[in-house]
This record gives sequence, structure tokens and C-alpha cells, in this order.
Amino acid sequence: MSETNKLLPSHVEQHEQRENEKVNSTVLVNAYAVIWTSMILFGAFALGQYILPALLHGEWARWDTTDAGLYRSNDKSANIIMVAHMICGVCLQALGPIQLIPSFRRKYIKVHRIMGRIYIASALGASGLATIYVLLYRTSRQWIHEDIGNVIFGSAVFGSAAMSLWHVRNGDIANHKIWSIRLFLAVFGATLFRVVSVPYAVAVLLGAPTSQAVMNSLFYVMILPPWLGYELVRRKQWEIFSNDNKSIMTIAMVIWAILTFIIFVGAWLPAILNQPSLNGTLVNE
Repeated sequence: MSETNKLLPSHVEQHEQRENEKVNSTVLVNAYAVIWTSMILFGAFALGQYILPALLHGEWARWDTTDAGLYRSNDKSANIIMVAHMICGVCLQALGPIQLIPSFRRKYIKVHRIMGRIYIASALGASGLATIYVLLYRTSRQWIHEDIGNVIFGSAVFGSAAMSLWHVRNGDIANHKIWSIRLFLAVFGATLFRVVSVPYAVAVLLGAPTSQAVMNSLFYVMILPPWLGYELVRRKQWEIFSNDNKSIMTIAMVIWAILTFIIFVGAWLPAILNQPSLNGTLVNE
């Protein structure tokens, strides 16, 4: 047997490699589907509870039923800035996941570029408007922790969008992809914050002992978990497809799906239907 033949994997090894690739692909697709679903549902909540009622029916004050103090009855400019921020945010929630699908980029490169321009513009708009809103009007709950957290969050989104644009304009596709993924994960932080807040909200409603420090700390870590995970994988310091990590990912996605279901059924959907919701109950606590 020649040296070349010795180096070739056996049919069994080839079969095992194909099977592992199928499993790995399934893990990623399932995780992506769960995350994308939560982002779409959050975008639907913003559209159905805030944007459409305000713009189509003039129900700006309805904002306060789920976010006390968000509507400014004496400052129209603040409301316009906020609704513009929300419109940009909905575009980000809907378009981001599509842009990261490799087969879509390859097959519909022109559409990818058009959507990319909209995505980058929405990221710059959403983050810029939110930061202006915080600096000029403070946030709805008047918490300094939320203010600082939102400025950090907005800066991460703005910076990632600017770097992604810079690299693609200079023909550096490799770094464009890296910063685009960072941008997507930063945007995901908005959904992440709300979903991971569910256990805290449930604890408050049940009268269980809670600490405001827990909620305050969440404002500072909206972008850190997804960014850290991506950097570890990108730098090959964390093997996402090891048997142990695949199991961890599966468990994490199941928990994420459950929390998303709770917040959608308990808060987002009732708010869209203009019914009492978990958000409204917490507002009145």
C-alpha cells in the first residue's frame, strides 16, 4: 500500500465525518432558528404595540401601558425620535439573520448587498437615535444604570456597523464578515436582555425575594455573552462541536425557547392585542 493510500481515511471514517457534519449542521440550524424566532417575535411586539398604534391611530399614550413614561405628552420630538429608533430596530431584527445565511449570500448577492445597506443604515440610525434619546431625555424608568447600559449598547451597535461598512468599502470581505457578525450579536443583545429578564419578572410577580442589583447589572452585559462566545469560537479557544458543548447548546436553546414562549404569551402578544400583559403588570408594581 502506498503512502498516499495510507493517509486516505477509510470508508468508515468518511461516513462518520459526514454524519458528524450533519449533526453539527442540525445543531447550528436549530440554534439559529430559535434565536431568529425570538428576534422576529420581539420585532413584532415593537411593531404591534408601539409603532403601528402610534403612527396609524395616534395612540402614542398606549406606550405607557407596557413602558411607563416612554410617551412624552409635552415633547413631540422625543416621541418622534423614539418611534424612528423603533422602526430602525424592527428592520434590524428582521434582516440581520437573513444576511448571515451563507447560501442566501451566494445565491442572491445583489439582494444581500441591498439588504446590507438597509441593515447598516438601520443600525447607525437605531443606535444613534437611541443614544440621542438617552442623553437628551433619559430613559423611561429614569435609572442611571439603564442609561449607561443603553449608551454602551448603542455604541457597540454603532461601532460595529461603522467598522463593517468601512471594511466592505475597502474590499476587505474577511473583516467585513467579522464585524457584521459582531453587529448582529450586538443587535441580538436587545432581545437577549428582555428574554433573560423573564425569571426576574416572574420572581417579582410571585413576590419572591429579588435584588434590584440583578436587574441593574443586566443593562451592562447585554452584548458581552454573545460577543464573548463568538470570539472564543472564532479564535478556536472553544470547540463548539465537541460532544459536551453540543449538549450544552441544546439545553441552552431549549431554555431559551421556553423563556421566549413565556415572554411572548405573557407579555408581547397580549400587548399587541391591547390586552393586560406581564409588562403592564410590572409597570404597576
